[in-house]
Amino acid sequence: HQGANDGFRAIYCYCFAGPDQGTGFTVFANGDNKAMFFIAEASCKILKLLKIQGVDTTKFRSQVSLEGITQEEIVNIGYKELVFSAFAPTLPPVIVDKGPKDPLAQYNRAVGAEILKVTNQRFARADNLFSDHQPKFDPELFCPMGKVMDSWESARHNEQECDVLIARLKAPAAVNYVAISTKYHFGNQVEFVEIFFQKEDQEWICAVPKKKT
Repeated sequence: HQGANDGFRAIYCYCFAGPDQGTGFTVFANGDNKAMFFIAEASCKILKLLKIQGVDTTKFRSQVSLEGITQEEIVNIGYKELVFSAFAPTLPPVIVDKGPKDPLAQYNRAVGAEILKVTNQRFARADNLFSDHQPKFDPELFCPMGKVMDSWESARHNEQECDVLIARLKAPAAVNYVAISTKYHFGNQVEFVEIFFQKEDQEWICAVPKKKT
């Protein structure tokens, strides 16, 4: 939690669950935007000393551009870029009770793909897309994020133009068919989808032009 008012800035960080439960700190400083940078730097040093799990201290940053950012957003964006971008994301639970084995799994080159980048997987993990099992729906299964879904589900109100998932196949492959399923998401699935492929460091090739789901 962050605090910001005329003449002061503050940050409150507390671990509510996990092996470091109960660990936390508060940093308070007089000043405006410069105080935000001081607090961010102090927070990074404290987190390194506390060695809290789930924080990759190598991702801490010392500078962030404030150009084009409104005064109301400076503190939030500053802490996010300088400190909290090093925190491991809170993810939905792994699907344990899987559906039946996919009979086409042996032909599916996407099975077991490695996720390189995903913009949002707040409500269901992106790696569900690369399972060798068919999706399963349990109407009574919920988690802190809401309904557990055996799919990739991002935030419904996306401020970005789109969500992006980049994955590396387990081995190079010639792709002949692409199957896209919105099973169990009828009515609340993404409106459009577009798929690209890339061989090593060559240019991206559009395999599936933007289509309505």
